[in-house]
Amino acid sequence: MTTNVLERYTRKPWQISLWAFFFTMPVWSSLLGRLVKGKWWFNDFDALICGADHLRRGLSPYSLTPVCEGLNPAPYVYAPQIGQAFAPLLEMLGFSGLKALYALALLAVLGFSFWFILIRKWPRVPLVWRLLGFGVLTGSSIASGNIGLMLHGLILIAALNLHRSLIPFVIIVLLAACIKPFLLTYMIVLMFTEQPFRARLVQTAAATMVGAVLVAALFLNAPYAAEWSTLRDSIVAQEQSGMSWFSWMNALGFDTYSPTSLGGLVIYLALTSLCGLIIAERSGADRTERIIIGLTFALLLNPRLMDYDLLLMPLGMAVIVALSASAGTKPFRLISLSYLALSALCLVLRMADISGYAPDSVAVLAYVLLAYTLAFLQRRQSFIIPPSR
Repeated sequence: MTTNVLERYTRKPWQISLWAFFFTMPVWSSLLGRLVKGKWWFNDFDALICGADHLRRGLSPYSLTPVCEGLNPAPYVYAPQIGQAFAPLLEMLGFSGLKALYALALLAVLGFSFWFILIRKWPRVPLVWRLLGFGVLTGSSIASGNIGLMLHGLILIAALNLHRSLIPFVIIVLLAACIKPFLLTYMIVLMFTEQPFRARLVQTAAATMVGAVLVAALFLNAPYAAEWSTLRDSIVAQEQSGMSWFSWMNALGFDTYSPTSLGGLVIYLALTSLCGLIIAERSGADRTERIIIGLTFALLLNPRLMDYDLLLMPLGMAVIVALSASAGTKPFRLISLSYLALSALCLVLRMADISGYAPDSVAVLAYVLLAYTLAFLQRRQSFIIPPSR
């Protein structure tokens, strides 16, 4: 299920190795350069534990230039309660001990994620397709040590076990949403399980409402609420609006939280969710592929998608592209060649490192449009019953 172009140049191991070398270059070259130059690691995690230290000492964590001895923190943007939850660990282990423990845990989670994406066998998703999307990733997102990396990995593990139990997945997503509220979009994955549609709908709606109430409670009962709100508006809404909906709205001249932006977001969430379900239901996806499609669309639904949120995106897009073969030869050729061209462009722009020409927002928008195109092409297909397990 590859195009003639890829079939011709992926037949031998050395050819696959070249594809892997070039398309993973944005990740490994950045990490290697950071090692060689002795740059700082985990500044985003430094922000979390520095904020926890301030809260432990009865100080506000919300400074644009936070200072903690031995750390190089970015500004703390989480709810105060998150820092307070980390304070006991900080009290026991100190900065270096807690950072070392986190690094070990993160390495384990990242190791599983890379194994799952690149090494695990995917009969219908050739390795070359999984490599193409790495051009949109960055090594700096991993080097930041952002807690989001850990959360995405844990959510992936829990999602793969949804057929056994919903509870671990729902609990992990709820906890993740308390730290990063937009990760609540992961609840859409419940719609991609193999249960009856009504059960999926009820579970998704109930879990999402619980999550929304929990996040609202954090916001409404937060100490230092005024300072936190000011910093959020400055960094989250303006300076770092991400590479998805909020970024697109800012590019069009709309404020992140304007009525136009938020109203459009509701429509976007509904339409994108529907497209994801059409692809999953009508492509003959098996259980694991359905979950990966769900996780991918959860990312696309995130209105403030950041670079450290993208690790699973190459696999997700590869699954979607590979399953487009179910729509027929011509649709598959259209989707696959478009994705190949987009991936090559992303790689060139990423490695060129030209100011103002990063591929992030455009790449994510193109992913959404590819998914919309596939859903449109599949809309009249009969439902394909997934193969028995």
